[in-house]
Amino acid sequence: FLWLSEDWKKLAFLMDDRTVEFHSQFGRHHRIRVPKHGRALAYDAESCNLFVAGSASEVYRIDLEGGMFQVPLPLRRLEEVHALAVNPA
Repeated sequence: FLWLSEDWKKLAFLMDDRTVEFHSQFGRHHRIRVPKHGRALAYDAESCNLFVAGSASEVYRIDLEGGMFQVPLPLRRLEEVHALAVNPA
């Protein structure tokens, strides 16, 4: 899972069935399905993008403010991704 806010009120869970669940303090808020199985989540608070990487040679971007998928980021030399990090600079 991944914290989307500084407190415990907003969370994102990467599930086994290719879905990402968004939870608030009251429980599950929304659920979306990603194209390939995910292994890692990263969140960029400045752009409000959630990155999902896994068993594909691309990283899927979800615009949480607009509520839609953006064009995935292609990876040239990797077939799978096991970890993600967002540069805070």
